[in-house]
Amino acid sequence: MSQELRGECDGIIAGINTIIKDDPALTWRRGEKNKQSFSRIILDTNLRISPNARVIQPDKKHSTIIAANRKSPDKRKIKLLEEKGAEILFCKTKNNHIDLQDLLKQLGDKDMAKLIVEGGSEVNYSFLKEGLADRVILFIASKLLGGVKSKGWIGSKGFLLNENKKVEKGKFYNILPDSFIFKGYMNYYVHRNH
Repeated sequence: MSQELRGECDGIIAGINTIIKDDPALTWRRGEKNKQSFSRIILDTNLRISPNARVIQPDKKHSTIIAANRKSPDKRKIKLLEEKGAEILFCKTKNNHIDLQDLLKQLGDKDMAKLIVEGGSEVNYSFLKEGLADRVILFIASKLLGGVKSKGWIGSKGFLLNENKKVEKGKFYNILPDSFIFKGYMNYYVHRNH
């Protein structure tokens, strides 16, 4: 299911911590024949990404865009990343993070309208906090994971009940005998568009 969603989008957004910890390729894995084209967009304010990260490696169908601070001083690293085929998108910052409004405007100028935010938890929190997510899709498996050091899917301080971050018109879908998907729309999106 997640691969189908990737196949319908213009870009996948992930934060630099996810790239450093998991080293994902962020590609379409349903076989070369049906491979879909989309951009891999990395939020990396201070250009911490390794030039050897899997997401940087050249791919015929997937471009890589790194959203970085406009004032990034590391010209040598910028050149190296660009030589590997990555595009550096210089963005404004807000509280020492990429200004998501500026990022989305620049991506919109590139005709990117349908984006999937695949996290991590701090990136998910930021998009929800700023009211920039229209829909939430959660994959729920029967395996119980967690612990004191584990992060949930929403980072930072989370949200208090009175902050009204609510999902409406949500439904559970059974995808495997022991796995579900929950899909719903953010309440501000429902009331704005329905």
